[in-house]
Amino acid sequence: MIHTLANGFYRFCEWVMRLAYLNLLWIGFTLAGAVIFGLAPATAAMFAVTRQWALGKTDIPVFQTFY
Repeated sequence: MIHTLANGFYRFCEWVMRLAYLNLLWIGFTLAGAVIFGLAPATAAMFAVTRQWALGKTDIPVFQTFY
């Protein structure tokens, strides 16, 4: 029972970490693109990474896929 609970907690924390990293990438690339010209490409890249995760490809290199 405790193993199942710990495994679920680990998976939850892993997803929170992935989303936090993706959010930092989005903020960084939006600011690097001078906010207005960086907003659309950073958002499209964020959705591209999220789509890969939704398709089950969770072991992709996040920064390379985002860039």
